[in-house]
Amino acid sequence: MLMLLIQIIGAIATAFIALTLLKKDWRTKNEAIRKEAVLVTKIIVAVTAVSVVNLGISYFQSQIDINKLEKDKKALEIANVNLSSDISKGAVKESGPVLSNKKRSLKSIVNSSIPANSSKQVPLFHFIMLSNGSLAGAIINKDNKPVYNLSIRITNYDDLLACRTGGKKTNLADSKCFISNTSYNPIINKLNAKSTYYLKLPKFNAGAKNGRYVILLTFNKKNYYQQAVYSIQRGHKLTQALRILAYDGNAMVSNIVVKNNDYELKAINWNRGFPLPLNQPSKNF
Repeated sequence: MLMLLIQIIGAIATAFIALTLLKKDWRTKNEAIRKEAVLVTKIIVAVTAVSVVNLGISYFQSQIDINKLEKDKKALEIANVNLSSDISKGAVKESGPVLSNKKRSLKSIVNSSIPANSSKQVPLFHFIMLSNGSLAGAIINKDNKPVYNLSIRITNYDDLLACRTGGKKTNLADSKCFISNTSYNPIINKLNAKSTYYLKLPKFNAGAKNGRYVILLTFNKKNYYQQAVYSIQRGHKLTQALRILAYDGNAMVSNIVVKNNDYELKAINWNRGFPLPLNQPSKNF
């Protein structure tokens, strides 16, 4: 709001100065000059009025967008908390084989029916800079077809590595280590064409200038592991990189680094930056 007021005051002040400079021409006895001064005055007033209205519209539109994003975030937070709680309870109460069977059953339900117009293009994960300098995530479907029955799991890879290597060395498949750094999002029945689904980042560290996440997308009976890296530079400038690993069962069938204007972070050593086997947790969870 303060910035809006400053911009409006600046526009009005500029118009006032211009009108003040025209006072001489208003009072001149030269009819041509006086008419020109009146015309210029009307133009200045009209342009200033339009500028102020545009500033107001832009401000309120940005507020609407921010409020919508905040509502989406709150809804995701509630859903993530409830779902993570249910999964944590299930991991504690049930043995490995039983839990594995439940996960396989869930996977079969998700992929049991694939509509004919379902997109074959993999939605892309993207980091989003929020107004307070923190980050959120987004799954973006850039295809002209919708994505159906999309399952999303996102893991804070930095904290997962710290959990695995800090103090007593734990196994990557350790339920407490993995679940505490992972968010399981509600299954998206339909992600419309050219649309975006916002995500909360688990264990996001607001003080870190760099970070790594792994996102598992499951749809069309395939698993897509997306390795995402971000870097926050001076002035809250966000750059990021993304690699997509596609699996058919336990076999990796493709390895693609996304290269376009949305992913500008270069020179990533992917194998060194993501040393743990990606498909190991999915066998146990």
